[in-house]
Amino acid sequence: MASTANQGSCLSEAIISSSISITSSFSETYVRPHIHAAGLVPVLPISDHLDACQGEDKTMASSASLASLLLLLVAVSMSQAQVKIFNLHASDLPSDILGTTDGFVKVFCGPAALGQTAVRNNNANPWWEDEFTYYKAQENDVLRLEVFDKDLLFHDLLGVCQRQLKAGTHQHDCFLEKGGTLHYSYTLNA
Repeated sequence: MASTANQGSCLSEAIISSSISITSSFSETYVRPHIHAAGLVPVLPISDHLDACQGEDKTMASSASLASLLLLLVAVSMSQAQVKIFNLHASDLPSDILGTTDGFVKVFCGPAALGQTAVRNNNANPWWEDEFTYYKAQENDVLRLEVFDKDLLFHDLLGVCQRQLKAGTHQHDCFLEKGGTLHYSYTLNA
């Protein structure tokens, strides 16, 4: 009975000592960089801690190590990424009674309002140098861009562009409800 308790203790120590440990070549090229990016600190592989353990105890520890790997992969896939929205410009924005459009764009990512561009007065084809970065983005978050015509009292909403974020750099054209097109790019570093 003392032997079983001793083996259980050995297994527990090995698992605890290597809770974030991963030893495959896959982990060296893919998982470890993401672990460091997420701010986690990996420790020595579980096999380095199992020298004192024997037989069935090692098999149980290997299974526990695999379970730790799966949990880590889930955590890494749910980790947050950075999105950068840039190269915002519009073409053929409609005029209203007050004249040519004074356009600006409000930018949102998921639940966060990232800000708005400068107003481009009297310009149906404005370019905005503004760039927006959000560090808590996740793949499949919704990027929402609202295009407005600034007026004295109320701003006219010209249209809304929405898209789910995907990893990589993408360029999109969005046709606005009241006329014109918004062009933009984004990069999501997952």
